[in-house]
Amino acid sequence: MSEYCEVASLITESDVEQKFIYKLLNTAEPRGLGYADSDIYTKSYLRGYLLGKGNTSKYYVPDYLIQLRGIPVLVVEAKSPNEDLSVAYAEARLYASEINAKYPHNINVCQKVIVSNGLETWAGYFDSDKPAIIIKFDEINPENKNFTDFFKFCSKENLKEVANKHYIISRGHAVFNTPVSELGGKRVQDEELIENDYGRTLILENRNLFNPETEEDRVKIVRNAYIKSPKREQHIQPMFKELKKLKLPSMINSTTIATERPSELIETLRTIDADSIPTSLMLLIGNTGSGKTTFIRYFKEMILDDKHPDIARSFEWLFLDMNNAPVDVTEIYDWLKVSIIDKLKDAHDIIKQNSKAFLDKLFKPEINEFENGVGMYIKEDKATYNSELYKIISSNLENKENYLKALFRYLKENNRVVPIIVLDNCDKLVPQEQLLMFQVAQWIRTNYKCVVLLPMRDSTYDMYKSKPPLDTVVKDLVFRIDPADFLKVIQARLAYISRLNEATTTEYHLANGIRIPIKKYEQIEYFNCILMAIRQNDWAKSVFYYLSNGNIREAIQLFVDFCRSGHIKTDDIFKIKSSGGSYEVPSYKIMNPLLRKNRKYYSDEKSNFSNLFFSRATDDFPDPFVRVDILCWLNNLYKEKGPNNVEGYHRVNDLVRSLQTVGHNEDIIFRELKVLIKRGLILSETQNENIEICDLIKISPAGRLHCNLLKNLSYLSACAEDVVYKNTDIMMKISKRIALDNYLDKVCSFLNARDMLMYLQNYKKEFLLQPEAFLKDDKCVKMYDLQISLSAIEKAVEKDKECIKILKNLDLYSSGQEVDCVILSKKNGGLLCHFGEDVRGFLAYTEEKFNLNIETYNSLNENNHLKCKILDYNFVNSSYNLEFVSVE
Repeated sequence: MSEYCEVASLITESDVEQKFIYKLLNTAEPRGLGYADSDIYTKSYLRGYLLGKGNTSKYYVPDYLIQLRGIPVLVVEAKSPNEDLSVAYAEARLYASEINAKYPHNINVCQKVIVSNGLETWAGYFDSDKPAIIIKFDEINPENKNFTDFFKFCSKENLKEVANKHYIISRGHAVFNTPVSELGGKRVQDEELIENDYGRTLILENRNLFNPETEEDRVKIVRNAYIKSPKREQHIQPMFKELKKLKLPSMINSTTIATERPSELIETLRTIDADSIPTSLMLLIGNTGSGKTTFIRYFKEMILDDKHPDIARSFEWLFLDMNNAPVDVTEIYDWLKVSIIDKLKDAHDIIKQNSKAFLDKLFKPEINEFENGVGMYIKEDKATYNSELYKIISSNLENKENYLKALFRYLKENNRVVPIIVLDNCDKLVPQEQLLMFQVAQWIRTNYKCVVLLPMRDSTYDMYKSKPPLDTVVKDLVFRIDPADFLKVIQARLAYISRLNEATTTEYHLANGIRIPIKKYEQIEYFNCILMAIRQNDWAKSVFYYLSNGNIREAIQLFVDFCRSGHIKTDDIFKIKSSGGSYEVPSYKIMNPLLRKNRKYYSDEKSNFSNLFFSRATDDFPDPFVRVDILCWLNNLYKEKGPNNVEGYHRVNDLVRSLQTVGHNEDIIFRELKVLIKRGLILSETQNENIEICDLIKISPAGRLHCNLLKNLSYLSACAEDVVYKNTDIMMKISKRIALDNYLDKVCSFLNARDMLMYLQNYKKEFLLQPEAFLKDDKCVKMYDLQISLSAIEKAVEKDKECIKILKNLDLYSSGQEVDCVILSKKNGGLLCHFGEDVRGFLAYTEEKFNLNIETYNSLNENNHLKCKILDYNFVNSSYNLEFVSVE
């Protein structure tokens, strides 16, 4: 028997193909050749060729073809055990030759072929009529020398070198750099702007309301700034409605509750009292950051305590912060016992004091058992009796299990309350850790006979609700919380801050040093205006809604970063205020602080947005298209059902197979896929960045937003700062522009974005791509069409007449070109000229580069004609720097 099957089982060609060859190809090294499913193309994918001439010609498609990084490297053919392999070997060689003929001269990408009838397997070169290696069925063993030679000849590790060779040669000794890297070291590249004084003050003074850390802060928010919502959220922002269309199974398999009047939850608690034996575990599910724990506090404070005090008196609430809990099954249970005991001590002085009277009540059943049992024998010996009783009390205190059960028993019997334990902050990223939280909740519920409220991520519930341990949950006790509209959340918190500071006065420092006294509530009003400006701008709204993926915490953090950013200028704030909120802030002025936060330059690593044209200069061939192609592939299949019959979820294997055909390296696809999952642009079924080839993935709202950003001028010009360039000239052009004070204006932004896109179009040609040489037309995948982005940025500036005029002149006039000029004015050692259709130029005798001496300067007057040579364009002054040639 070989590594894969019994030789007797190989009867037909299909047997050889599926039982032997595919396993030979797909089994991990060194027992097989190590090819992934995504590397192997079957007949259904492959283009056929007419081989031979005349009556002997035949249409031929091989059984398999191996493709790595967009390059077909190996043709594989199967035959039945009774067939001679000579003809099959010749056909496989001819097919490889047909593929090679589609590539440039002297580039033979498909160099090797394998043919097998199971009994024998031949491997050789496409241009040699004799196989290089022949192995027998019983030699398929990693310890056999013949198999070792065969393995070295055609394993994935070997043929990866063939696929990589072209890209390594194409790179050569080129050094890739970003434009920002040319400006200086890390200090310059990471330069921060002076924060917006309004925003910094507001956030610092009220950070506990934007990012509550204590229980007191959380209660303040639910009592003063909580956003209620009806069950189905009928009146919300259009973009928010769009997010809510992303229906998950958890929406169907749960009870959706209204935050204003959660009657279902009230009725559930109404059935529980201290005389019953409650064993209720209630799941509150929703996406990360949807406000699950905030709702629980609102439910306790505003619904039960204020509106249903009769029910509220029956319960004791304990909130456990699971952020600090160990996620190890051997440690978490002891940690929980200690944490619950500490919470009870904080809530009850009588427990903390541990008096004898209290201990007598606490351990009354244990004391009675002792007194009515063995204690009867030593009752007359008071000292011994007390000593034995002390041992019983102290051992129960030391045993956390017994101590906690006694405390819960005491609360039920003496205080007539049932404990409700809330496992707070247990939205774990790893599903196994989230499921451990569920097991912990079940253990608390059954072991201590109390109510447990467990917030859980909806994605975890969706994936595991039919599997242990989640399959034990009572469906009627699963409640779904939908996130509130984040704009309303922020507005409510600003209103609360305004009420707190109604009578307070502060000072605001303008850029010119002038101090303006201002009421605190007036200062906050500016941020209400910013909020209004975002609400009035559909593009801005979509950015906030989609980038945060429905996570209220993330959306609040976006707003906080936005308000503090130095890219928000004083004049814009005053325009918003003075217009009563009717001034619409241009989209690019909203995008820049979101793209860069408070940094001067954009950085993929530190921005709210990912650079879809990011690549690593250290790779053998930097690939700036892998991220954009991953997202576009998933976006194109967003409405199509995947293998689990759910819209948008597709196998990683299919993605990798498709993307390899357009030249992407399998390892880099996985690397960047993990980055996109970590940053929330892609959803995975496991919500774990350590994905497997068989996992299901889907583009997220943030990912779809990024696809739309491929038409956004501000985004593309920001990416241009962070792309690594092989072409030094283009890189230096962009670098010089971003060093200017006005590098964010529309002209500079357009030129940077255009230069990047034109560079990428040329760079794309270095990919050795001919997928149509071996794939059927309907199986060929295209790389992202950069012309879409080019057309979009051209459209973005076409209505700006001044911008179009400058761009037209920049296309007409370039460095080194001679022009005839007329002097418009002469002063302070400089000459202001014009040429062409009102194009302005400047030169002076004060700088050597202008080539103008003082004698010539003194001899010139207005309206004199000069011949000059163009040096470069001065973006700050919107004019050309000129070199003097002669007087005309």
